[in-house]
Amino acid sequence: SRIWGGIHPPIDDIPGRIMGEAIGREAFEFAVPYFNSTIINNPNEEMVVYPNPVLNKEVFVTHTTATDAFNIFDIHGRLIKLQDTNFNDTTGITRLTFPNSTSAGFYVLRVNGTSRVLIVRD
Repeated sequence: SRIWGGIHPPIDDIPGRIMGEAIGREAFEFAVPYFNSTIINNPNEEMVVYPNPVLNKEVFVTHTTATDAFNIFDIHGRLIKLQDTNFNDTTGITRLTFPNSTSAGFYVLRVNGTSRVLIVRD
């Protein structure tokens, strides 16, 4: 109906469909490693936190070191004590394990002054 109503005339619609297909495929390929926990640590990129939403009370953070400080806060600003922090020296990726008592909701991960919003699912 938007095409017939003149909102998306063929001159815009056809190129948009072509671009959308290409962008969709690239976006899918980019996203798959985040859900499979197989992301490759590229030293030229910034810190990446995955998977987000957090599954199984576990999250991975790329571009980290053994001395990095990790803090998790709930939406009220309360510090949540992590159950485990495991740094992999080979990959530069740290695995953070939330306590089993962590409820679903929004949290803030703070790593050495850099913050990321996390969504935790049950």
